[in-house]
Amino acid sequence: MNFVHPNGVAVATVALPGGSYPGTDFASAFFNVNVNRSLSEQECTHFAFVDSRNADGEPVDAERVKIGSTDMEMTSDFSASAIKQAETQYYHSYENGACYEYVLGLGTAGYGTKDGVESVNRDEVFAKLEKILATVKINPVETEHGAEPAIATIAAGKE
Repeated sequence: MNFVHPNGVAVATVALPGGSYPGTDFASAFFNVNVNRSLSEQECTHFAFVDSRNADGEPVDAERVKIGSTDMEMTSDFSASAIKQAETQYYHSYENGACYEYVLGLGTAGYGTKDGVESVNRDEVFAKLEKILATVKINPVETEHGAEPAIATIAAGKE
């Protein structure tokens, strides 16, 4: 989780099947939903880990993006070794009194070390994960004390 303060809770994970991109270095891809009810709306716009791919090594500010009809803050992270790479995108939105975090991740392995393995199209994988993100709807739960933050629902459809 990439919240500025602890107390985040994992709500859901959606993983793409391992064989989604045969003949490529695709190892895994996932979509996670986390929620932190102890953050203010202001704190929700910040991340514990920020994008540091800036050429001078300075952290890159979070980017304001619109996914579906929701405005979100976004940052990303990339790590690599000689044979494995991991890229993660973090999105935050504040709704119904809670900070929701959506994590899109891609893992690759084997490109350049195994014959016949092509590099997976990262943009294509993240576009598929962003389609999932665009379907998320936050519905308030009615309780005897009024509306409280609810678990995100994901409309999973066939592509």
